[in-house]
Amino acid sequence: MGSIVPTGFEAYARVLHPSTVTRYDAMGHGDPREDYSEEAWTWARIAAHTGTVIHPQVQWIRVAGHQYDPIPLPGGRSAAPPPLGHLDPGLLAHVMTIAGGHTSTPEDVTAALWEGWAIDSGTVWFEAFAPEGDAEDEDTRSVQPQRPTVDRALSRLLKQGPFLELPGRRYVLLATGAPELTDRAWPLAAGMGWTDRLPGPMPQLIWPSDQAWAIASEIDVDSTLIGGTYGLINELMAHPAVEAVRVGETTDLTWDADDVNRVT
Repeated sequence: MGSIVPTGFEAYARVLHPSTVTRYDAMGHGDPREDYSEEAWTWARIAAHTGTVIHPQVQWIRVAGHQYDPIPLPGGRSAAPPPLGHLDPGLLAHVMTIAGGHTSTPEDVTAALWEGWAIDSGTVWFEAFAPEGDAEDEDTRSVQPQRPTVDRALSRLLKQGPFLELPGRRYVLLATGAPELTDRAWPLAAGMGWTDRLPGPMPQLIWPSDQAWAIASEIDVDSTLIGGTYGLINELMAHPAVEAVRVGETTDLTWDADDVNRVT
């Protein structure tokens, strides 16, 4: 815990990053069906299918039975592992709506972005699209370029610094505010390498200038840790759109810490 989020807060919560669930076509192609929208599933919903339990030290490897492969679900659906170091903008918006009310400096917030994200104005992503009615015919798919929105100053910062130096990690710092971070479109507007269809990185650390709370999405972790007042954590735990569990400063969150769902 203490190596990810600062210690010394009254209370802590762990926000579990949702799994993306898709349904694949009957031909067994590797692309999701275009008539079936992706869904964000909570860990609890996945656990109901795998016979596991959600608790403070729960680990995805115990819920899924493995770490990196998708989980097959009934109805031809597949659940991908939760993203690492990436709190979805929609979830961040919910968190920041709450957190903004628990700081005296909501307009003065710092977001730290890991230097290792590849954000370059010259990058072009390519995505395959099938003509209407030909979703199962890979031969008819066309490839269209998706150019990410990149702030050139941010791109230079990630290459040259200055950096916030922490053990094993370096970050560039972005000035923002809680109201700005409640906008789901903020990552695209901030020029962080997003496109209209393809996501880019999200901040690893967020804190207000009065240091009333801290939010940490470590790049190798599939949940986000939040430290703050009892009021903040209680409000966060009660939010219906946020799947969170209470944790403490000494909670073991290593990959092998889940003793409840341990295979016997």
